Amino acid sequence: MKSSFVILLFILWATLSLAQPGAYDPTFDIGSGFNGQVRTVVVQNNGKILVGGFFTSYKSNTANRIIRLENDGNVDNTFVVGAGFNAMVRTIAVQSNGKILVGGDFTNFHLTPINRIIRLEADGSVDASFNANVGTGFDQEVNIVAIQPNGKILVGGDFTSYNTTSVGRLVRLESNGSIDAGFNAGGAGFNSWVTAIAVQSNGKIIVGGVYKLQWRFKKPHSSP
Repeated sequence: MKSSFVILLFILWATLSLAQPGAYDPTFDIGSGFNGQVRTVVVQNNGKILVGGFFTSYKSNTANRIIRLENDGNVDNTFVVGAGFNAMVRTIAVQSNGKILVGGDFTNFHLTPINRIIRLEADGSVDASFNANVGTGFDQEVNIVAIQPNGKILVGGDFTSYNTTSVGRLVRLESNGSIDAGFNAGGAGFNSWVTAIAVQSNGKIIVGGVYKLQWRFKKPHSSP
């Protein structure tokens, strides 16, 4: 009787320990994990997990810089990206319709040229309606993509042009991938990398990075 009570206490202790915030969750099994950097993780509304980075395999499965996992850590084989990306994925954002925006250093996806931003369908295939408007894409890496409540897409990075139009490391796109001409990021924009974007509930946009703003004030008039 005493030994049964001790065993019951041990099971209760183990259960409570695993339930503690921050404790390791053994039900999420990554096995040997990734063979390279993970740069971004996004959980979809259905609980599935999108992962992007500089890896080329996960649990010995080929996965070129992007993969989707089930909520137990296993590979979601319904998300098919073929040869994947040829360079790092830095950011992933999921739109309300389930479409997936991906940004990074890449210049092709599944052997198709596409410069540093792409939109995928929920199953991993290319969304041609978006990518037709990307054109030459960005000339340098995309670090962050943020979606506004109205569906417009904010993009930040180290780029200075998008589809041959000059943009100073921050640009807003329409939902079809074309530039939103009504968004003016201070003329010349930023003088160095944009790495973070957050949209406030009032619609204002917070931008972070490694840039240094340079303000110029008019010289005050001298007193008579």
